[in-house]
Amino acid sequence: MDIVGNGLDRLDADLAKAGLLAGPRTYGATYRAGTRLRDTARQLAPSSPVVRHYPSSITADTDVEDLEIVTRVGPDKDRVQGPLGNILEYGTATTPPHAHLGPALDRVAPGWVDEITDIAGKLL
Repeated sequence: MDIVGNGLDRLDADLAKAGLLAGPRTYGATYRAGTRLRDTARQLAPSSPVVRHYPSSITADTDVEDLEIVTRVGPDKDRVQGPLGNILEYGTATTPPHAHLGPALDRVAPGWVDEITDIAGKLL
């Protein structure tokens, strides 16, 4: 049995180029999604006078860690009222929840998936 690999050099070159282009484009898409997620969570966060500083404690940070693009969005515990995040999102035995982080993710994630899919489709 003979296997002929005509054109594999070109395929190899195309895949290498796609890999080089994918990183920055994926980073950009993930950064934009993190920003949208932060902004949406801030809009959905409780807004009573008691927690008026809480929405501004919600931040977004995008980094590359061990060759992975990571975006973390949520209340920064070092900011005013940031430590209230879990209490506000999930509630307590005496306080009802005010879900805002989970619903924000539900709104933003599909657009991020579509953007990543589009990037992959164009590169491959």
